[in-house]
Amino acid sequence: MFCSLASMAQVGIGTNSPNANAALDVVSTTQGILLPRMTTAQRNAISSPAEGLTIFNTTTNAMQTNTGTPASPSWENWYDGGAQLGSTYDAYYTGVTSGNVFSGNGTCTGKTISAQGCDGLRTVTGASSTVYDIVDINGQCWMKTNLNEVPSAYSSASGGSGSGAAWKTNSPGDLGYWGYYNTTTSGASGWATSEPNAGDGLLYQWSAAMNGSSNERAQGACPSGFHIPSDCEWMYLEHGQGMAIAKQTSGGTYRTTTGEGNKLRGEGSISGNNWNNSSDFSGLLAGYRSPSGGFASYNIGGYFWSSTSSVRRVLAKNWPGVYRNNENSASGYSVRCLKD
Repeated sequence: MFCSLASMAQVGIGTNSPNANAALDVVSTTQGILLPRMTTAQRNAISSPAEGLTIFNTTTNAMQTNTGTPASPSWENWYDGGAQLGSTYDAYYTGVTSGNVFSGNGTCTGKTISAQGCDGLRTVTGASSTVYDIVDINGQCWMKTNLNEVPSAYSSASGGSGSGAAWKTNSPGDLGYWGYYNTTTSGASGWATSEPNAGDGLLYQWSAAMNGSSNERAQGACPSGFHIPSDCEWMYLEHGQGMAIAKQTSGGTYRTTTGEGNKLRGEGSISGNNWNNSSDFSGLLAGYRSPSGGFASYNIGGYFWSSTSSVRRVLAKNWPGVYRNNENSASGYSVRCLKD
């Protein structure tokens, strides 16, 4: 092995002619490069880490780069925190549904799925300073309560003030409206001024949830480091609760193999239902607002956006499964964010 120093302060290792575009050019067919290896605790102890600083995290077994500032670091896993389909990806689920590993889900082949855990964290704080509990479910790190953040791109589009006040009993379309479920009106009086119950969060039209983006896995109105889960990331969650692949990719019905909706649902109880919330997802039945402005299904159903072309999920008190279909983006639904 040899090292050369070019006249333009370039460094070549294993070469006398480092590439003109490289400050450091390492050439080898038998050796690799080892970046600093450290635990999450050791990483967090770095004082004012530079933007772009990169390490290998031995706690999470992931390459990580600081995409934030020295004063406010944000450590992101490579591949945008995701895991591609393959043997490591399947390892979370082998045996959950015998012979039914998730790499068999052809719809999600090549899709990025965030499944790097919660990195030792127990909460995440939104831009409003709201603190959300988070939970690791089979490697995915989900918020345990519904999002309660104002989308910055539509900050004036709430009901009761600004342009959103027009959404009463008409059908204005998806204009980025958002607000609280109103349990005392069918819609003519507009949004409520506070959550009906703690954790219910806001209801968002799809563009408001996405904060104006149309990209899968966009941050949307979620806290920094979290995003609106894609359809395939919801399928990953469902698979971990035992849903067969054939059910995951179907739509227009409450899909279940082993009571996935009961495992994800965490609010209330009703005679004859087995709501065990064994996943600790703690799904809330926070209802929705229809495209025509009416409120419905509070304590009956929980309606959740994905970032995939207005695809939604529904948990309902009388069904053990999880409903999946495309829905009008002008509807007002809840949001659960997923860690990058």
